[in-house]
Amino acid sequence: MEKSSDERRREYRMMQEVSIFLETAAPTPGEDAIGQLALCGSLDVSPTGLRMKLDQSLTQFSILQLAIQFADKTRFHLVGEVRWVKDCAEGYEVGFEILESEHTDFTAWQTLFDKPV
Repeated sequence: MEKSSDERRREYRMMQEVSIFLETAAPTPGEDAIGQLALCGSLDVSPTGLRMKLDQSLTQFSILQLAIQFADKTRFHLVGEVRWVKDCAEGYEVGFEILESEHTDFTAWQTLFDKPV
């Protein structure tokens, strides 16, 4: 089957919706506070990326913290880079690349996709 010119996916994507807690703004260094958080829904997730819907635009190439929670309450703390932002009827669609980073659940996230469906 031929891929469309818009298809850039290299790996399997789960079409399951998950809840994403996204830190849209970090606190200033030395501040004992939580940054600004947004609760978002995913459109699809993969070992190295995710696509979400959001009611605000994000700056391309910004690095943000994500907490991804499945319906069974399994949660992964990750770091992602905003790769693209697209206007849509209900706000914005945003594509993230998941980055390997210390003190995150990156390895466990990768392992999640090794399980048979």
